[in-house]
Amino acid sequence: MTILDRIEVGYYVESSQHYASRTGGRILRLIAARGITRHVVEAGEVMTGFGDVRVTILHPRASFVNRDVPAPEGLNNGSVVLRVDYAGYSLLLTGDIEHGTDGALVA
Repeated sequence: MTILDRIEVGYYVESSQHYASRTGGRILRLIAARGITRHVVEAGEVMTGFGDVRVTILHPRASFVNRDVPAPEGLNNGSVVLRVDYAGYSLLLTGDIEHGTDGALVA
């Protein structure tokens, strides 16, 4: 069971990092079947359209991921990292990045 089975999802964001699995395939099928907007992002992109919320993609850079092979530094390090700004506050959502990648973000 995935979060897609439990709550309504209208927008799905992912990196272009290769990840072949039954679960990943099932998620992509559910997204397509339910007509959920799927957006592949990369660092530097700014997402708008969420009212006063601004979402900036901090990771991964296009050069970091490879659509055809798993991440060389580990699959988790291909996770999307978001900075969410709203009403003078910022929130950093780091996904599953590991030591090394997290340090590069704060440097």
